[in-house]
Amino acid sequence: MRKNLLMIVLLLGMLLFSTGAALADGHGLPEPFCGDLSDDDCDFLFAAQEAGLQVSSYTSSVDATTVVAGIPGLPADELVFEWGQDAVIEMDPEIVMNMIELQMGGAEAMMENMDDLVTATVDFYRTLGVDTVVDFTMPAEIADALSAQAGIEIPEAITVQLVMKDGFAYIATEDLAFIDPSIPDMGAWLGIDMAGAVEMGFAQSMDSDDPAQQAAMAQSFGFSSLLNSEEVRGLLADFVTVERLDDDAVDGTDVAVFENGFDFAGFLASPGFWELVRTNLDLINEMGDTQLTEAELQQAQTAMTFLGPALLQGLQLNSTTSLGTEDLFPYAQTVNFSWDLASLLSFAASTGAVPAGSPAEALVSLQIDAVNGDFNSADEIEAPEDATIIPLEGMEAE
Repeated sequence: MRKNLLMIVLLLGMLLFSTGAALADGHGLPEPFCGDLSDDDCDFLFAAQEAGLQVSSYTSSVDATTVVAGIPGLPADELVFEWGQDAVIEMDPEIVMNMIELQMGGAEAMMENMDDLVTATVDFYRTLGVDTVVDFTMPAEIADALSAQAGIEIPEAITVQLVMKDGFAYIATEDLAFIDPSIPDMGAWLGIDMAGAVEMGFAQSMDSDDPAQQAAMAQSFGFSSLLNSEEVRGLLADFVTVERLDDDAVDGTDVAVFENGFDFAGFLASPGFWELVRTNLDLINEMGDTQLTEAELQQAQTAMTFLGPALLQGLQLNSTTSLGTEDLFPYAQTVNFSWDLASLLSFAASTGAVPAGSPAEALVSLQIDAVNGDFNSADEIEAPEDATIIPLEGMEAE
């Protein structure tokens, strides 16, 4: 169990490395939505995206809070999760751009140019640099439940130190003693050849004679292409709002502030959304390992058309991006998501899905605040000295 937990922590580090940089600075995103912005403001967003693609290093500080309250069956009336992360990130803009171009070509093009895609992806991980400290705090009730399940005492507050350099991912052992007190005896840092692991994973999938594994790769490419397709973006455009707010300043830098919103209820009730689902039903069933039929899909559409606006009226999502007025870099981002679930729980209680008399107030919320800086001038990341490297062959055997 403890070995498995350690591997889970290492894999969590991989996930952070693979997604954190892209989310922080907008690499790889399609063209920005402009909504009803003026031509000048829309041109500003386009130029800012181009500027973001030239960033080779920066620092980022992120604070996130998730609140879940009033949901039947939870171990407490209110659960609060907090996440903090300070990071330095490095990347090669040319390699990033090459990988983006290959990914944006669509699933069929990616499969045809698989060798180039593998090379670009492995190069990305070999040149990606990350030095970050993550602090995570969970409710005592959740820590107790996880402890009981894992058979070890998991603390409410967990700190993880991660470094990525020259293709290797490292994790500090000092804060992992709760998993096993002997882990720090393995050395101050544990590392794995992450770029090698990615390359090995591609090779295994490409050389496999297992139709299921080959299909899974094709499905993954197909779903990714679907989400980034002009078809999907065209559907979303009618439900995305974009507004330029008053200019502001972030740590002394003048910024232009743009706010984005999204009409969930309108989108999920729109004919275009359901036609998109219907057209891609086979892919969705394969990705979700489901057996949703056309008849069931029609029933869901009917229910959403009539009940969706009422059930989703408490769902709100908006985000802001603060872009330097001179250099166009993203100095700050916020995300605010909240869903008042009172109407949904009331409906569920009327159907017997949840007990009657559920709390009058129920919600799920997420708030993220990120501040970036030191663009193209962040301190150089260095790999930890004398790290203990876990052989990929050993991981494969596990």
